[in-house]
Amino acid sequence: MPKRLRPVLRRSELEVRYNTDFDQIIKECQALHGGGWLTPELIEVYREVNRLGFGGTVATYRDGQLAGGFWGVAVGGVLSIMSMFHNEDHAGALALAAAAESLSGDGPWSVIDSVELNANFARYGFTEIPIQKFVEHVLEGLR
Repeated sequence: MPKRLRPVLRRSELEVRYNTDFDQIIKECQALHGGGWLTPELIEVYREVNRLGFGGTVATYRDGQLAGGFWGVAVGGVLSIMSMFHNEDHAGALALAAAAESLSGDGPWSVIDSVELNANFARYGFTEIPIQKFVEHVLEGLR
C-alpha cells in the first residue's frame, strides 16, 4: 500500500466492502468516463455476467454512501478489473489498496488482474505473472 494511504486506512475514514452495489458502481464508472466504451447495451451484458456470479466489486463508503471503487469480471480466484471511479480523494485508491492487501489473507480472490501493468498498479504491489501461472489461478479457483 502506498505510504500516503496508510493514515487514511488507520483513521478508518472510509469503509471497504467487497462484492456489493455492482449496478451503482458500474453506473459511477460510466458517468466518470462520459459513457465511452461503457454503453448502455454493454452495461446490460455485464449486469448479466454479475447475475450469473462472475462479477466482482471493491468499494469504499463514507457514512454508508458510495465514495469510490472498481468493478470487474471474476472467474475462479481471479478478478479482472474493468473500470474504476472515485467521488472523493483517496476513495478509489483505498479500494485498490484493500483489494491488493486482501490477496495475502482470506480475500475473495487469489489474483487481481489489472489488464495492463502500469506505474499506478505497481505502487500497490501488482506484478506481471506468466500466462500459465494466471491460468493455474483461474482453474484452481474453479475447482
